[in-house]
Amino acid sequence: MNDYEKEYKNKAERLANEIKTKTSFQDIKVIKGDNGLSDYRIILRYSDMDLQINNNWKDNISLSIYPYKFYNGISSYKQSEIRKEFFVSNNMKVITEKKLLEKIVEEIQYHNKLVELQNEYIKKQFDFITKIKASGLDFIYSKNEQKEILSGYIVKNGLEYSFELCQDGYIKQETKVYYAINNDFDAFIKLSDNKFN
Repeated sequence: MNDYEKEYKNKAERLANEIKTKTSFQDIKVIKGDNGLSDYRIILRYSDMDLQINNNWKDNISLSIYPYKFYNGISSYKQSEIRKEFFVSNNMKVITEKKLLEKIVEEIQYHNKLVELQNEYIKKQFDFITKIKASGLDFIYSKNEQKEILSGYIVKNGLEYSFELCQDGYIKQETKVYYAINNDFDAFIKLSDNKFN
């Protein structure tokens, strides 16, 4: 262990001991960071969740769900807007039972709201894809590595319909005249009589 690692480990152990001394939270451990860096993390077990406690360069103490949760389909903008809604208390510089509990509750409420939104967005897009598949039309799809549909399009009767599943549950949809048809009166008559093939 180099001097840098020792310094970070000692700093983390001091903060963990301070939390144990000043609060009733005792299920705390210090672990080595799993990201290849020389950092150490304080993990606090609360109810059925693990929370990571950090002490930043300004000596503000912050919490986050551990391990880090990625909220698929929720934009960083939306996450920051929700964060503003739930994180109302001031920064924590001095550890007290009340302040630590406030921070824990804020973090859990924030996490639960993001999980709720994520599930809502997944259901909305799943229902949309189910409707598309049930149409019986021959869509051409673009899929990700997990074979999940990301977008699709179909050309029928001189019209092109396309969709794209976006972040925050948004479904971009567009209908336009198919670019490969002639832009003349005969094409217009066929399209307007719904006879274009």
